[in-house]
Amino acid sequence: MSNNTATAPKLYELNDEFSQLAAEHLELVEEIEQRGGEATDEDLYRIHDIENRLNEICLQSDLKILDIARMCAEREVEIARLKAEEERIRIFVESAARRRKHLERSNEFFEKYCLHAMRIQGKREVTDGVNTLKIRESKRVEVTNIHEIPVKFLRGVNVSFGDRTPDADKETVFSALNELRGGPTTIKVADKVKAKKALKDAEIPGLELKSHETLKFS
Repeated sequence: MSNNTATAPKLYELNDEFSQLAAEHLELVEEIEQRGGEATDEDLYRIHDIENRLNEICLQSDLKILDIARMCAEREVEIARLKAEEERIRIFVESAARRRKHLERSNEFFEKYCLHAMRIQGKREVTDGVNTLKIRESKRVEVTNIHEIPVKFLRGVNVSFGDRTPDADKETVFSALNELRGGPTTIKVADKVKAKKALKDAEIPGLELKSHETLKFS
């Protein structure tokens, strides 16, 4: 940055100086009028000096105002580009989320499909020498009544229409979403990780620890 740019007055400084000089000019003119219109050489010189400086300030201010306007105009181009990029990302994220949810539901269906087939045929394992699919037992927390669960075993989650919330009371979910006209909102669901540990030692109202068969692919 050059010294001229560094020492050049800011627009607000020019405005302050303009206001001060304009006030001084008005005061001088009123004094002259009070004296019957008689102005001394000193008065005339000072008025002339003030008017010259006011003109200079106006010219300097015009240049600075135009510089700021040009900067804003250039930024509008960048703002428009960023908005377009935001929209592109939003559309991509929404599309990816829909695709992910579809694949999750599809995988869940086919896992149950294979598990059912293996149970019917009495198989615990299927292999072709390369890959193996095994049935394994696991403990899973199930919600029997969301309203009976103690507060310490609940957590808040953000949901929107189309989200899977099997542990939440559906009336509560749809009522909350309807109030927001389909927008995301926060609901309470079971904190199954925390509850699973506690259920090993004691019962928890509204929750049960049950054995389930799942598939492991390797």
